[in-house]
Amino acid sequence: MKMRSKLHRAVATTVATLSLAGGAVFAPAPADAEVAYVNANPCDFSVLIGVRGFTAPSGTGTSAGGHGWTSGGYGDVPQSVVSSYNRNWSWPTYEISLNYDASIVSPIQVWDGAQHLADEINWYANTCAYGPAILLTGHSLGAAVIINLLTNADEYLTEKSRVMVRSVQLYGSPMFYAPGRSWSSGTNYGQGIFAAMSSAASNEAVTASINATFGAGFIEDNCYAEDGYCQSGRALDNVAHNRYANNEAVMGGYSLGERLRVMTRGTPRDGATVEPSAYSLPAPGSGELPNVALITPRNASEYADEIAQMTHILREQR
Repeated sequence: MKMRSKLHRAVATTVATLSLAGGAVFAPAPADAEVAYVNANPCDFSVLIGVRGFTAPSGTGTSAGGHGWTSGGYGDVPQSVVSSYNRNWSWPTYEISLNYDASIVSPIQVWDGAQHLADEINWYANTCAYGPAILLTGHSLGAAVIINLLTNADEYLTEKSRVMVRSVQLYGSPMFYAPGRSWSSGTNYGQGIFAAMSSAASNEAVTASINATFGAGFIEDNCYAEDGYCQSGRALDNVAHNRYANNEAVMGGYSLGERLRVMTRGTPRDGATVEPSAYSLPAPGSGELPNVALITPRNASEYADEIAQMTHILREQR
């Protein structure tokens, strides 16, 4: 499925030219940055950020926004998405992996990673005259980081940054929730290890919050039935958990570019806007575990005991 057509190259060149004409501020790309287009700069057209999963190796080099790596640090699954994207598309794309602590599966890692991701995205919004399209892909804990960011976009991201987020591909997310999310895909019918600790109402509130801010159709959440991280109650099999790299991740690289092609700047996202469900986090000490996607740095301190309890449960599962 080779998509590097003359049309794509022409469109990419035209967009880059228009960006220059519009007075975009360009920061020099690090020498070792992996890019899908020769000499791509952070403000050219799009920024692709991969968020690695639990214990995946870190990378090297510092991204333009200061919260990412310019080489490595993707993990196998996001790297497969990035490689597929580069084979199929010729958009001027600045590519990085997120620099965050993925050494522990816990709620703290989720919102801490989301804050780093938000800081990186907000940098492009603040620096580039015309914000580049943001493409996100995450695996495992990295997928949970992205869901946390999207759920609380009003808190994490500036208004300009929210408009810049165009396409998302997730794999093996511990926040997976098939019953209430139209973007759930794969051989699945259940929910991930984080989502399983929360009520149906709180999971549906996560869905409604993302749909209200971004609309439907820009996100895919992939889960295999045998993957215990996104299908609670099954064995935590790392072979199954990383198998996406050979299948859906390859198509995911194509999907990121396809959505980027149809979702140009200034066009509304597809799907109806919905009002977020009426839901609030359980009161501290109530005994109910909060939904991890709704925890942010701002409210995390109120739920220290609940977060510690949830982290303990997750460690026992391993």
